[in-house]
Amino acid sequence: MLSIWALVFCTFLSGRSLAQRKRRTFSFVVATLQCLFFPLGTVLGVFTFIVLNRDSVRRLYEENH
Repeated sequence: MLSIWALVFCTFLSGRSLAQRKRRTFSFVVATLQCLFFPLGTVLGVFTFIVLNRDSVRRLYEENH
């Protein structure tokens, strides 16, 4: 139960990080962990990978760094 709450907290932090365009690697790690929870987590993780790998998104993260 504690590990599930930890993942929920990390997902929340990842969402805030995405909004602030910070900690891109952390968001990748959380997306990887989300993929373990089929089907919703897998969909969320895969779409996070797709979005974070776009060139336009990479540039946004570089501007904030």
